[in-house]
Amino acid sequence: MSAPSRSRHRHPGDIVLLDRFTAGPAQRALRGFARRHDLPLDGVAIAIALDSQLIDSVMQRRWLPWDLADALAVALGEHPSALWPEWFTQ
Repeated sequence: MSAPSRSRHRHPGDIVLLDRFTAGPAQRALRGFARRHDLPLDGVAIAIALDSQLIDSVMQRRWLPWDLADALAVALGEHPSALWPEWFTQ
């Protein structure tokens, strides 16, 4: 069984959550965290309690599914909309 789709009919004033986000903001945030804390990327993974293979994967991707984007932002101490201004679109 596939995951439920997040798309739905839109009504005026609805907030629509996107299904995927570009990986660039997460990649920049991870590199920035690494610089600020003088850590390699695998050290960032330990510091934010995520798997280092996941961090490596994020650094290679072009797009991130919304749930991974959300988890990364939260792990970095941010709301996803701080990394992706388009997090909420109308």
